[in-house]
Amino acid sequence: MPPTIVHDALNAREPDLRASACRCARFWPAAVPRLIELLEDLHHDVAREAAIVLGVLGRCEAVPFLVGLVMHEPTNEVIEALVTVGTDECFVALGRVADVWTDLRHLVIRALAASDHKLAITLLRRIDPDQLMIVTDGS
Repeated sequence: MPPTIVHDALNAREPDLRASACRCARFWPAAVPRLIELLEDLHHDVAREAAIVLGVLGRCEAVPFLVGLVMHEPTNEVIEALVTVGTDECFVALGRVADVWTDLRHLVIRALAASDHKLAITLLRRIDPDQLMIVTDGS
């Protein structure tokens, strides 16, 4: 999608259009400042999409929003965005998710296994020691 269309959509009056534009903006780095602004959008769906895209881009500005999302609306996208940002706060939140949302533990384990961050390995050791052996053996 051309950058001018993404820019216009990120500034549209319709929240559904802004939310959709956020997903397209991951391919347009110049949109990062606008995505950061959209973290404070009055429409939750827009702010959520902006946070996920910023997380995927590794931007720390999204961490507070992503941490809130993962504790109240955990999804695979949010989990992967937190791992990509990779701050200590992100990994602590993922450890809590694995404890609280046991049905999502497999998603947390898969995301952590894809990271070489020291805290990811520590969490894997705590959450699923068998998975850590597979990851470190390269199997």
